[in-house]
Amino acid sequence: MKQQQCLQSQNSLPVDVAIKIVSCLEVSDVCSLGSCSSFWRDICDSNIVWKSLCKERWPTLDLHSVPSSSQGESLDLDQPKESNSKGWKEFYVEKHGGIKRKMASLGECLSCCPIKVEIYLKALEDMKSMQLAFKDIQMLFLKPEINVLFNLIGLHYCIRHLGVQVDTLKEVISSRRIQERQISVEWCKQGGWMHRFRLPNELHFHCVHLGDLTTPGGEEVLEVLDRGITLEVMRVQICTAVCPNEHGCHLSFD
Repeated sequence: MKQQQCLQSQNSLPVDVAIKIVSCLEVSDVCSLGSCSSFWRDICDSNIVWKSLCKERWPTLDLHSVPSSSQGESLDLDQPKESNSKGWKEFYVEKHGGIKRKMASLGECLSCCPIKVEIYLKALEDMKSMQLAFKDIQMLFLKPEINVLFNLIGLHYCIRHLGVQVDTLKEVISSRRIQERQISVEWCKQGGWMHRFRLPNELHFHCVHLGDLTTPGGEEVLEVLDRGITLEVMRVQICTAVCPNEHGCHLSFD
């Protein structure tokens, strides 16, 4: 009886209202809702829903790169979907899968200890070449269960390459509870000359929270990482602060 009432309720729900409901959900929730009934499956698998999800995740998406079969936005619940046609859902899944595969390779580079500064900077360039959007960084990098160095490079990318507003970043890392995670950055600057004598090298050390990187005080650390090794800076290294139940990792930038 309850099942019949549920089906009647679904049938009486206008399609445009159902689409608006689904459009407010995250991708995982859309997939879960689509498994509830044939009505919701047709709604949740529709091009109009998945085009919206694609545009939300990749705002700069080039529509010309999308398969022509994905361009349609009409929703006909009575029209069966051809098994060999690719829509926006398939496009989303394939693009997400491609990013995940590239990120696995990137993760291997960042997990090596020690790691040189050119590898760190190359990782940032690889992220830029993949045209990762802010949504990608949130999903893959700004999580508490992964190594803090991945949090670091995700924040670095958002600040330098995406230009995400500081207030937005603060809100995200606070909601993800990673703002108190710590890293220590150390760099050695070559001593100058005085009266034909070389002065001692200068050793700089900063222990910062990830939240500090969204403040003016964290700008110096980001600038050191941006520059890497120069004629003036001889060595740069990053260490993760060792917390309970968390293994520290040491990155050496030579």
